[in-house]
Amino acid sequence: MNLIKLKTAYQFSVPSILFAVFMLLSHCNSLPQKPEVIPRNDYTYLNDYLDNYIPSEMNRASVVGLAIGLVSDKEILFNKGFGFSDKQKGIRVSPETIFRTASVSKIVNLVITMKLVEEGKLDLDKDISFYLPEFKMKTRFSFSKPITIRSILTHHSGLPSERMKGFFSYSKTDSLEKIASDTSGDYLSSSPEFIFSYSNLGHSVLGRIIEKVSNDSYANLLSKKVFQPLSMKKSFYEINSGKDKDYSKGYSGIIFKSDTSEPAIRDIPAGFLNSTVNDISKIIQLFLNKGKVESVQYLKESTLKEIYKIQNQGNKYDDDLKIGLSFFINTFDFGDTIFSLAHGGDTFLFHAMLGILPKEKIGVIVLLNTDTAAPVVYDIAKSALHISLETKTGFKKPLDIKKSEIIKPDLSTYAGVYQNEAMIQIDVKDNIASGKLDGGVRFIFPDREDEWQDAKLRIFGLFTVNPPIQFKFKTVNKDKLLFIKAGGNVLLWGSKILSSEKINSFWANRVGSYKIINDDKDNAGMIKDPEIKIENGFLVLETNGIPAANVNLKQKLILETINDSEAIVAGLGRGKGDTLSIKQKAGREVLYYSGYEMEKSE
Repeated sequence: MNLIKLKTAYQFSVPSILFAVFMLLSHCNSLPQKPEVIPRNDYTYLNDYLDNYIPSEMNRASVVGLAIGLVSDKEILFNKGFGFSDKQKGIRVSPETIFRTASVSKIVNLVITMKLVEEGKLDLDKDISFYLPEFKMKTRFSFSKPITIRSILTHHSGLPSERMKGFFSYSKTDSLEKIASDTSGDYLSSSPEFIFSYSNLGHSVLGRIIEKVSNDSYANLLSKKVFQPLSMKKSFYEINSGKDKDYSKGYSGIIFKSDTSEPAIRDIPAGFLNSTVNDISKIIQLFLNKGKVESVQYLKESTLKEIYKIQNQGNKYDDDLKIGLSFFINTFDFGDTIFSLAHGGDTFLFHAMLGILPKEKIGVIVLLNTDTAAPVVYDIAKSALHISLETKTGFKKPLDIKKSEIIKPDLSTYAGVYQNEAMIQIDVKDNIASGKLDGGVRFIFPDREDEWQDAKLRIFGLFTVNPPIQFKFKTVNKDKLLFIKAGGNVLLWGSKILSSEKINSFWANRVGSYKIINDDKDNAGMIKDPEIKIENGFLVLETNGIPAANVNLKQKLILETINDSEAIVAGLGRGKGDTLSIKQKAGREVLYYSGYEMEKSE
């Protein structure tokens, strides 16, 4: 579902930064000697390399269990489990171990969607109100385009990123019909097709459309139309079924790992596929074999070409992010000659990475069960693809060409407060931009515009490290933007928020602590202890933890007031533009936000 990246990965909390520094300082010395030329189609070195590289990476990131499937169109190149699915019982991971795949689920949602398009039951470019007339979103945007299935698959629908209330549950989750019903009547967060804004909610709305046009439940339909034809015998969506000895436990802890329970995800099309690397390898081979399953044409080649087509070409607000239908394009960065597709996934405990090279007919899936190891799945997937690509084709990645020195611009216009979950203050001194985080950690940002540069971290003012991320400043129209590139993904990390006019008395009187009056059961909520504050002249919604993840993570969202009873989360990108509204309930004022109802504490 990639929710973890929204809520934690780009918070850069001090413990996570120090853990990352530890990983950077840990080196691997046990890899086999690479031959000058790998014999064509001889995968001996690949197997030796992965047998040594994967345990080394797991050790550095304290990963308890991991599985990988690396396949070509015709054969399995490397297929293995490492570590434990149940450490206490000594059960080891195998290619048949069931993991949560998180947002890799969206690729299965894509497959069933395109199957229904081929059957004439869905049209990518038709207004979704044709299929779901009861689902009506309000908009503040003039000349707003309709929401289409295409815009949902490319995360340009304008729908909110999440419907946070009810997203997790330890028991029974809400249906897709209920989530669509509950969300109907809310505001769009951005105009459709305006900006990339990752949306789990969008995929759940699409799941409900799929149910309606098929007259079946989503889980049943996927079992009949995807899992059975592809012989994916250990893939399922049900919450409490299939958790036998082959189902991996999840593990958490900064250094010492212990098995931890994790709630179920309501948005099953977006993030609740349970599967194995063997099963997902069959999805990969569907793409490698031009849409065929064995000798049967499951999807047309023309359908695959539509999936691979860049859908957001020329969108300046998306910068270098390229997306096809659901797949992210060229995140593995093998140069201009190698076209790649990818989709990752993250829950609080589980991480996944799927990668495909359609032309070269190679694909990989990596699944693991440990909270702190999000970067590991990308690194292993990229290395496996790189070496298999070199083995099959003789490919050598071209050397990076350094750009010539250019005149450094005046960065003073980029100084200010940026809306990120952490609300970052960027200062510019002597034309050097930096942002201080809680705990004595400071980022040194790029000294140029519209050019990727490696990030620098200054820890407690004592030493500087280079984490494996890059930043870029960019101005689009009048918007000052800060992009981040991490793990191959390009994201809008923050947009500069201009100081608002004087906060009106209605909202000033709402400053204070709030209690959630419709909180999630079983401590599976997405926010805790909300407060409205005025900080540095901004109206701010502050929340103080994610109960579902058992973390006390402070988040600050700058608000922009629309009128006396409505405000939105200021800024651009994921989670921005969401509406807070005031309504009367039983004679009392209630604050509504992403499905939660809150009353001001006495």
